[in-house]
Amino acid sequence: MIPFSKTRTQAFFQQHKGTTTMRKSLLLLCLVACLSAFAAVEPVQPQTLSLQRGWNLVTLEGPIIVESVQPLLKLKPFRLDTASQTLVRCTSTADLQPGVGLWVFSPKVQTIVLVLDVTQSHWPTPSLMPGWNLIGFLDTSWISEASQVFQWNNGSFAEIAKNKLVIGTTYSVKK
Repeated sequence: MIPFSKTRTQAFFQQHKGTTTMRKSLLLLCLVACLSAFAAVEPVQPQTLSLQRGWNLVTLEGPIIVESVQPLLKLKPFRLDTASQTLVRCTSTADLQPGVGLWVFSPKVQTIVLVLDVTQSHWPTPSLMPGWNLIGFLDTSWISEASQVFQWNNGSFAEIAKNKLVIGTTYSVKK
């Protein structure tokens, strides 16, 4: 932090009044003030999971801030291990990857608000593996590889056309 002296600052501006030095100094002060204000803002955004009673298929839209994940982990979500085609329990933030579908059982209707870290401007889109995949539809990179796409709706799967996919929805996809 730069030490601030009101008298020295006033003397500087009085001495350099109307000069290029003063204009550059004012511009620099404004820039420092703006950057300080910007740095104070946390680069995060919320993601709301609206869970119904029973099984829910959800996806994370970005990397999660660790402190916000406990309500989701308490519900003991599962992800599909595409190599073994088995469900694996998620026990830590490391198990919760953006774009990967998660099965979450909720004993009641509830809302969980997660905090996403948007400082990471890019995170890898999950690749389709042979067999079944649970993929959150965050971009269209995998659509051409999919042979079948199903959506979880009211307790059962229904096949859906590739041109009807909705960003932010999780799908069961066969490659």
